[in-house]
Amino acid sequence: MAENEEKGVEVTIIDRREIVTYPRLREPVETVAVTFIAPGMPPKTIFIPKSEYSKEKELELIRKEVTEYMKFKPETVRV
Repeated sequence: MAENEEKGVEVTIIDRREIVTYPRLREPVETVAVTFIAPGMPPKTIFIPKSEYSKEKELELIRKEVTEYMKFKPETVRV
């Protein structure tokens, strides 16, 4: 995994869109939803408040998501 962290992992952004939700009546919250894929991973979506969105923040959160996914060890069971 250290090798991947040094070289990085190539991800493909397959969708980036702004969405508006209403967690409280009449109080819209704008969010940027970014969906991406990386080798060996299913598509993943990260959500960033629009007020905090930047390309740097997007890359930071994608990097974090990929790193967390790589730590996961699949479990095999016999049924």
